[in-house]
Amino acid sequence: MLTASARMYIAHGELGEAGRLVDKAITIATTTGSARNLHAALDTRTLLARSAGLSVLE
Repeated sequence: MLTASARMYIAHGELGEAGRLVDKAITIATTTGSARNLHAALDTRTLLARSAGLSVLE
């Protein structure tokens, strides 16, 4: 749910709020050991970086 919300914020250009949600999603996924949720959160972080004009390789 957090990653879906973050993607909506990205789509609306609210990158700061999206970043906060992605960070929270990554923390929860690593704490619970959910590989599926961690993968979704990391994919969303990549989308966020691209939306901000950053290289994902930096």
